[in-house]
Amino acid sequence: MQPPEQPRWRPTRKQLLWTLAALAIVADLTVAVLIGYRYDITLWNWIKLLIFPAVIAGGGLWFNRHQREWELDIAREQRESDEAIADERPQEDRKIAQERAETDREIATKEPKTTPCKRTSTTLASYSSTKIGRCASRKNAMK
Repeated sequence: MQPPEQPRWRPTRKQLLWTLAALAIVADLTVAVLIGYRYDITLWNWIKLLIFPAVIAGGGLWFNRHQREWELDIAREQRESDEAIADERPQEDRKIAQERAETDREIATKEPKTTPCKRTSTTLASYSSTKIGRCASRKNAMK
């Protein structure tokens, strides 16, 4: 019987990049310290010099990441809202169609003269009393 084969661990691309970045930083600081000994610059002096740019770069990366997350959240909420509206649309269309059908049935069952009479009385009520007199005299003249 053969022993089970051990899975081989392979670093991911992200792990390789972090390792390379750490090695580059260590190499840069080593070179800086070696050069700094000649000019009486210690490791602490180099670190103090590089902290401010590192904080600004880190803050920029942090801000960009959070802004991207915020944009993705907004896009997700908008998509959910659009889906909810799309789901409600057929119901609204059916409701409007039912209301139109009811209105059409009501209009068909009413006497044709009632609607113009109501419109005329509503229009006359909105005029001042002098205009009503003129309209009434015209109406009587037409009969």
